[in-house]
Amino acid sequence: SWFANSLIFIMAATLLGIAARQVRNAMRQAAIEITERRRVESELREKSQYQAALHETALSILNRRELFPLFESILSRAEELVDTQHGYIDLLTPDSQTFEQIVGHGVFRQLEGTIVPKGQGLDGMVLATGITKSIDNYQVWPNRLQAYATAGFQAIAAIPLTVNGN
Repeated sequence: SWFANSLIFIMAATLLGIAARQVRNAMRQAAIEITERRRVESELREKSQYQAALHETALSILNRRELFPLFESILSRAEELVDTQHGYIDLLTPDSQTFEQIVGHGVFRQLEGTIVPKGQGLDGMVLATGITKSIDNYQVWPNRLQAYATAGFQAIAAIPLTVNGN
């Protein structure tokens, strides 16, 4: 009969609508879970790279007697961690009043041997304060050093590394 067929059609359409809603909800939930899983996997990869770099640096420290190759290794690992080819390491001079750039990569290679007095430039400020500092546009920063301003970079960060409190 017409009524029975209509009733069956309405019930089937309702069931299909409910099933479609459940499928959409399941797909949304799966997309959320996949996105979260990718985020966690990315974090784990980054942490793994960081730990591998620390491990290799520790091995370098233990296996090397000369400082220059050690500094080269430390700088290379640090550059890998922040995905750059440009970096340098300064050492505090014996008088504790200046830094000397002892190793540089990329645009900083040309500045090896540069002496930076305490309180001047970014490195000098970090030496004076002991606090990490970054500059988004070094060329317009009022405390820039001319030698660094023409080196060919824009943003820079300086991080104090201490040994036995020095």
